Amino acid sequence: NFVQPKHQIEDFELKPDQVKRPIWITSEGKMSGHIFLEAFSPLAKEATEFLVAIAEPVSRPFHIHEYKLTPTSLFAAASVELKSEDIIMILDKLAKNAFVPINVKEMIFECTNRYGKVKLILQANKYFIEAE
Repeated sequence: NFVQPKHQIEDFELKPDQVKRPIWITSEGKMSGHIFLEAFSPLAKEATEFLVAIAEPVSRPFHIHEYKLTPTSLFAAASVELKSEDIIMILDKLAKNAFVPINVKEMIFECTNRYGKVKLILQANKYFIEAE
């Protein structure tokens, strides 16, 4: 008997040199913003360090690791001064996808550009909220 997968991964348009790249970025439905890393890739160590800085691990079995971009993980990335343009540029360099999906780019910009807009200030033993 054939078992239907719980989630269907969409067909990707791939880069010509996709075999050298370690990650897939999903863009549709419930799986949007999920990143799959080929742990056996020569670039896996560098990709893992980057993904840990921008995404939350979902599953890390031996060969394929799954990460999820979340507002919290992207806010944390912005707090260590990772810029949205840099995150997208690095994802594009590591991705097998021909391009970083537009909805993923929008999420990255939206979440990282919010960082630092509001600050909690302590002044004369009183807290104040400062906004841009």
